[in-house]
Amino acid sequence: ALQGALWTALPPLLLHNSGTAMVENLDHYLLRLAHVLGITHDTLLGICNAKAGKVLFSPHGTSSPFLCNDTGLEARIEVLEALTGQTQALRYGTPWVCSAVLGVYGFTTASRTRRWCPVCYLQWDPETSIEPLAWSIDVKTTCSLHGCELVDRCRSCGKAQPARTRYRARRACRFCHAPLGWEPAPVATAQTPLDRWVDVQADQVIELCSDPAQEKL
Repeated sequence: ALQGALWTALPPLLLHNSGTAMVENLDHYLLRLAHVLGITHDTLLGICNAKAGKVLFSPHGTSSPFLCNDTGLEARIEVLEALTGQTQALRYGTPWVCSAVLGVYGFTTASRTRRWCPVCYLQWDPETSIEPLAWSIDVKTTCSLHGCELVDRCRSCGKAQPARTRYRARRACRFCHAPLGWEPAPVATAQTPLDRWVDVQADQVIELCSDPAQEKL
Protein backbone atom coordinates (compact mmCIF):
# COMPACT_ATOMS: atom_id res chain seq x y z
CA ALA A 1 0.00 0.00 0.00
CA LEU A 2 1.11 3.51 -0.80
CA GLN A 3 0.23 6.62 1.14
CA GLY A 4 1.72 10.00 1.90
CA ALA A 5 2.56 13.29 0.23
CA LEU A 6 1.61 14.08 -3.38
CA TRP A 7 5.25 13.57 -4.41
CA THR A 8 8.01 11.73 -2.64
CA ALA A 9 11.53 10.81 -3.69
CA LEU A 10 10.84 7.15 -2.87
CA PRO A 11 7.55 5.22 -3.01
CA PRO A 12 5.42 6.03 0.07
CA LEU A 13 5.11 2.44 1.24
CA LEU A 14 3.17 1.95 4.44
CA LEU A 15 4.70 0.19 7.42
CA HIS A 16 2.61 -2.94 7.99
CA ASN A 17 0.76 -3.72 11.25
CA SER A 18 1.43 -0.45 13.06
CA GLY A 19 -0.01 -0.38 16.56
CA THR A 20 0.24 -4.14 17.07
CA ALA A 21 2.72 -6.64 18.49
CA MET A 22 3.29 -7.82 14.90
CA VAL A 23 4.44 -4.46 13.54
CA GLU A 24 6.87 -4.73 10.64
CA ASN A 25 10.55 -4.39 11.45
CA LEU A 26 11.92 -1.26 9.74
CA ASP A 27 14.89 -3.31 8.52
CA HIS A 28 12.44 -5.52 6.63
CA TYR A 29 10.66 -2.41 5.35
CA LEU A 30 13.97 -1.26 3.83
CA LEU A 31 14.43 -4.60 2.09
CA ARG A 32 10.86 -4.49 0.79
CA LEU A 33 11.34 -0.92 -0.44
CA ALA A 34 14.54 -1.87 -2.28
CA HIS A 35 12.66 -4.77 -3.89
CA VAL A 36 9.84 -2.46 -5.06
CA LEU A 37 12.42 -0.06 -6.53
CA GLY A 38 14.36 -2.87 -8.22
CA ILE A 39 17.63 -1.79 -6.61
CA THR A 40 19.99 -3.34 -4.10
CA HIS A 41 19.81 -2.70 -0.39
CA ASP A 42 23.22 -0.99 -0.52
CA THR A 43 22.04 1.33 -3.31
CA LEU A 44 19.03 2.32 -1.21
CA LEU A 45 21.29 3.07 1.75
CA GLY A 46 23.38 5.25 -0.57
CA ILE A 47 20.24 7.24 -1.48
CA CYS A 48 19.53 7.73 2.22
CA ASN A 49 23.09 8.90 2.86
CA ALA A 50 22.90 11.34 -0.08
CA LYS A 51 19.68 12.81 1.33
CA ALA A 52 21.31 13.20 4.76
CA GLY A 53 24.50 14.69 3.33
CA LYS A 54 26.58 12.31 5.43
CA VAL A 55 27.06 8.60 6.07
CA LEU A 56 24.26 7.56 8.42
CA PHE A 57 24.02 4.05 6.99
CA SER A 58 27.12 1.93 6.45
CA PRO A 59 26.84 0.84 2.77
CA HIS A 60 28.41 -2.55 3.40
CA GLY A 61 27.44 -3.05 7.03
CA THR A 62 26.01 -6.33 8.24
CA SER A 63 24.13 -5.28 11.38
CA SER A 64 20.85 -3.42 11.77
CA PRO A 65 20.98 0.39 11.69
CA PHE A 66 17.77 0.57 13.74
CA LEU A 67 18.06 -2.00 16.57
CA CYS A 68 20.14 0.30 18.74
CA ASN A 69 20.00 3.59 20.58
CA ASP A 70 23.17 5.23 19.27
CA THR A 71 23.22 8.91 18.35
CA GLY A 72 22.42 8.22 14.69
CA LEU A 73 19.19 6.28 15.26
CA GLU A 74 16.80 9.21 15.09
CA ALA A 75 18.60 10.75 12.11
CA ARG A 76 18.39 7.46 10.16
CA ILE A 77 14.69 7.17 10.83
CA GLU A 78 14.01 10.80 9.89
CA VAL A 79 15.82 10.63 6.55
CA LEU A 80 13.88 7.52 5.53
CA GLU A 81 10.61 9.11 6.64
CA ALA A 82 11.43 12.22 4.60
CA LEU A 83 12.26 10.25 1.45
CA THR A 84 9.04 8.22 1.62
CA GLY A 85 6.74 10.91 2.97
CA GLN A 86 5.94 8.71 5.97
CA THR A 87 6.54 11.48 8.52
CA GLN A 88 6.41 10.29 12.13
CA ALA A 89 5.31 6.83 10.93
CA LEU A 90 8.28 4.56 10.21
CA ARG A 91 9.86 5.03 13.64
CA TYR A 92 7.19 2.72 15.07
CA GLY A 93 8.87 -0.23 13.37
CA THR A 94 11.93 0.31 15.60
CA PRO A 95 12.71 0.55 19.35
CA TRP A 96 12.65 4.37 19.00
CA VAL A 97 9.93 4.84 21.64
CA CYS A 98 12.04 3.00 24.24
CA SER A 99 15.48 3.81 22.86
CA ALA A 100 16.38 6.27 25.63
CA VAL A 101 15.92 3.59 28.29
CA LEU A 102 17.46 0.65 26.40
CA GLY A 103 21.05 -0.52 26.37
CA VAL A 104 23.26 0.50 23.45
CA TYR A 105 22.19 -2.53 21.41
CA GLY A 106 18.49 -1.99 21.96
CA PHE A 107 16.56 -5.22 21.67
CA THR A 108 19.31 -7.50 20.44
CA THR A 109 23.02 -8.21 20.72
CA ALA A 110 23.09 -10.43 17.62
CA SER A 111 21.71 -8.17 14.91
CA ARG A 112 24.23 -9.33 12.28
CA THR A 113 22.10 -12.42 11.83
CA ARG A 114 18.34 -12.93 11.96
CA ARG A 115 15.70 -15.07 13.58
CA TRP A 116 12.45 -16.19 12.04
CA CYS A 117 9.36 -18.31 12.50
CA PRO A 118 9.61 -21.31 10.14
CA VAL A 119 5.81 -21.45 9.78
CA CYS A 120 5.64 -17.76 8.84
CA TYR A 121 8.27 -18.40 6.15
CA LEU A 122 6.46 -21.55 4.98
CA GLN A 123 3.15 -19.69 4.63
CA TRP A 124 4.70 -16.53 3.19
CA ASP A 125 2.40 -14.31 1.12
CA PRO A 126 4.35 -11.69 -0.89
CA GLU A 127 1.41 -9.30 -0.69
CA THR A 128 0.82 -9.33 3.06
CA SER A 129 3.61 -11.15 4.92
CA ILE A 130 6.31 -9.26 6.80
CA GLU A 131 9.10 -9.91 9.29
CA PRO A 132 7.93 -8.40 12.59
CA LEU A 133 10.01 -6.37 15.00
CA ALA A 134 9.21 -8.99 17.65
CA TRP A 135 11.62 -11.46 16.03
CA SER A 136 14.47 -9.13 17.02
CA ILE A 137 13.89 -9.33 20.78
CA ASP A 138 16.43 -11.82 22.11
CA VAL A 139 14.33 -12.84 25.11
CA LYS A 140 11.28 -13.67 22.99
CA THR A 141 11.40 -17.37 22.13
CA THR A 142 8.19 -18.20 20.26
CA CYS A 143 6.08 -16.86 17.41
CA SER A 144 2.94 -15.21 18.74
CA LEU A 145 0.97 -16.40 15.69
CA HIS A 146 1.98 -20.05 15.55
CA GLY A 147 3.34 -20.92 18.99
CA CYS A 148 6.51 -22.45 17.54
CA GLU A 149 10.10 -21.66 18.46
CA LEU A 150 11.85 -18.81 16.68
CA VAL A 151 14.95 -20.21 14.96
CA ASP A 152 18.23 -18.66 13.84
CA ARG A 153 19.81 -21.41 11.74
CA CYS A 154 19.07 -23.46 8.66
CA ARG A 155 17.92 -26.92 9.74
CA SER A 156 19.76 -28.52 6.79
CA CYS A 157 23.27 -27.07 7.11
CA GLY A 158 23.08 -25.41 10.54
CA LYS A 159 24.34 -22.02 9.37
CA ALA A 160 23.09 -18.68 10.66
CA GLN A 161 21.48 -16.39 8.09
CA PRO A 162 22.69 -12.84 7.35
CA ALA A 163 20.36 -10.06 8.43
CA ARG A 164 20.61 -8.17 5.14
CA THR A 165 19.82 -10.97 2.68
CA ARG A 166 17.72 -9.47 -0.13
CA TYR A 167 13.93 -9.67 0.06
CA ARG A 168 13.32 -12.40 -2.55
CA ALA A 169 16.05 -14.68 -1.22
CA ARG A 170 15.23 -14.60 2.49
CA ARG A 171 13.13 -17.75 2.60
CA ALA A 172 15.97 -19.99 1.39
CA CYS A 173 19.32 -20.69 3.05
CA ARG A 174 22.06 -18.35 1.85
CA PHE A 175 24.53 -21.25 1.83
CA CYS A 176 22.81 -24.56 0.95
CA HIS A 177 19.63 -23.05 -0.56
CA ALA A 178 17.34 -25.30 1.49
CA PRO A 179 13.93 -23.78 2.36
CA LEU A 180 13.87 -21.90 5.67
CA GLY A 181 10.17 -22.59 6.12
CA TRP A 182 8.92 -25.84 7.62
CA GLU A 183 6.32 -27.28 10.00
CA PRO A 184 7.95 -27.60 13.45
CA ALA A 185 6.36 -29.00 16.57
CA PRO A 186 4.62 -26.27 18.59
CA VAL A 187 6.44 -25.47 21.79
CA ALA A 188 4.16 -22.86 23.36
CA THR A 189 2.24 -25.50 25.31
CA ALA A 190 5.50 -26.81 26.80
CA GLN A 191 6.71 -23.40 27.95
CA THR A 192 7.21 -22.74 31.63
CA PRO A 193 5.08 -20.01 33.25
CA LEU A 194 8.17 -17.79 33.27
CA ASP A 195 8.75 -18.34 29.53
CA ARG A 196 5.15 -17.45 28.77
CA TRP A 197 5.36 -14.36 30.97
CA VAL A 198 8.52 -13.18 29.18
CA ASP A 199 6.90 -13.65 25.76
CA VAL A 200 3.83 -11.68 26.85
CA GLN A 201 6.00 -8.87 28.23
CA ALA A 202 7.99 -8.75 24.99
CA ASP A 203 4.78 -8.44 22.98
CA GLN A 204 3.61 -5.62 25.23
CA VAL A 205 6.88 -3.74 24.72
CA ILE A 206 6.46 -4.10 20.95
CA GLU A 207 2.87 -2.86 21.12
CA LEU A 208 4.11 0.18 23.02
CA CYS A 209 6.87 0.83 20.49
CA SER A 210 4.50 0.39 17.54
CA ASP A 211 1.76 2.75 18.76
CA PRO A 212 1.70 5.89 16.56
CA ALA A 213 0.15 7.83 19.45
CA GLN A 214 3.01 6.97 21.80
CA GLU A 215 5.62 9.65 22.47
CA LYS A 216 9.24 8.78 23.11
CA LEU A 217 9.85 7.66 26.69
